[in-house]
Amino acid sequence: MKNEGPNEIAFYDILQVIWKRKWFVLGVVVVSMTSMAVYLSFQKSYYKISTIIEPVVLRQDRGGNDVYIDSPATIQNVIESGVLNIGIVEKFGEANVKKEELKFKVRVMKPTARIVVSMVHSSSVRAGKIMDWLVMSLNDYYQNDADRLKANEVKRIESLKNKLTLNQANQKGLSKKHRLTVDRLNIERDLAVSDIKRYEASIKVLDSRTQDTKNKLRMLRRQHGSASVAQGNEKSTDAMRLNSLVPGLQADKNNFVGFRIDFLERALFALEEQKASKRSLILKNEIDIRKLENRITENILDFKDRERVLLFQEEDLKTKIEKAKQNVIFQSEGSDWIYISDDPQASSTPVKPKRMVLMFLAFVSGVFLSIPCIYFLEHIEISKES
Repeated sequence: MKNEGPNEIAFYDILQVIWKRKWFVLGVVVVSMTSMAVYLSFQKSYYKISTIIEPVVLRQDRGGNDVYIDSPATIQNVIESGVLNIGIVEKFGEANVKKEELKFKVRVMKPTARIVVSMVHSSSVRAGKIMDWLVMSLNDYYQNDADRLKANEVKRIESLKNKLTLNQANQKGLSKKHRLTVDRLNIERDLAVSDIKRYEASIKVLDSRTQDTKNKLRMLRRQHGSASVAQGNEKSTDAMRLNSLVPGLQADKNNFVGFRIDFLERALFALEEQKASKRSLILKNEIDIRKLENRITENILDFKDRERVLLFQEEDLKTKIEKAKQNVIFQSEGSDWIYISDDPQASSTPVKPKRMVLMFLAFVSGVFLSIPCIYFLEHIEISKES
């Protein structure tokens, strides 16, 4: 013991004092733990009671997602805010429910719309009843929203019906416009065809006149040529005498024939020009006819495409109207917007009071409380001896 330091000697002395008063320490610990056990015997055991609620699916949006009376996150905020607590107390009376009991913890089970509602209570039966009251208050809370949604659905139905009427009117107008356009194009095509027939008839007439003109011109050229030969070959006395008596007669005759030939040649050229002009007009009308036929075909295809779109829109509007009517009927029936999907379940062990923790704290408190008492007793004993 010679090598022991002051601290070791002091600690050894403390242990000797505690061991000397061990029955006192044990008595204090027993009294502390007994007091805690008595206290806990008068305390209620509180359990965690959990249930799952779900909002009713009203309809599906264009993306195929479910639509509820409100989003699960908003329902969570409504429950946690305590807005419903006053309504629950007013509806079921303060004698049946107390505000202190209405403490809920809410958690949304993403990505689903299921909502876990939990509370701490001593009775699982009463907690289940409070959960029922909570759901009833939620349905009352959202009833105003349901009435508003119903009014909106009615307005939406009227709007969809107006759009459907407008769609049907557009179909009739489109059909009438298409029919008028096709009729006008057909009339233009028929006029072009009749013009072509008229031009072809004119060309036939011009061909006949051209042939007549060519025949006359051939005959005049033949006569003019034979007259010139006869004038050069005939040397008879009578012819010479006639030429001397009627000077210039033969020259006038030749000039007249030449004038007729020149006139017929010009007439023949004019007829050819008229025929060429008629043929160009026929070619132009044939091109116009092809353009008109292409326009008729395009108009028919465009009409079918637009009609198909309008018919699809009509079916879509009818489907939306039927769904909106079903929503109105569903909302008019007064169905619950939120319901309990799983019955309340209580935890297997109480969440408060924490008996084991409190008993351990009573044991530790008894030990630490007894140490000052031991030293006080030692001090008194030493004082008496001195």
